Amino acid sequence: MASVAPSPTGSNNRTFAQAVTNTCNIQQNQLSKPAIKGDSLCIKISQVKYEKGYEDCQHNLRGRLFLSKGDKPISSSNLHEKLLALWKPNGNWKIIPLGKGFFFIEFFFH
Repeated sequence: MASVAPSPTGSNNRTFAQAVTNTCNIQQNQLSKPAIKGDSLCIKISQVKYEKGYEDCQHNLRGRLFLSKGDKPISSSNLHEKLLALWKPNGNWKIIPLGKGFFFIEFFFH
């Protein structure tokens, strides 16, 4: 079993970042065993977990912003304003910067 530190929040809900940086209490026997099939790495996921993950991602968008050489970096708030003018969404949403031009956009629907 890998040695991992407890979650900073103390809850059982872990982020992907916590899982890959060993900052959670996930035991290796809780993880699916990967298998090689041809040239592909395969991991078996139960139908229930697949549907839960699918539902969780229904209102999310991940993207990368490419700027032209010489352009100044754009802040999350400025990007939010620009996208708000272009998209005109019918609800609340937020942008979370992930670094290196990547952003996570979450939409909240009632």
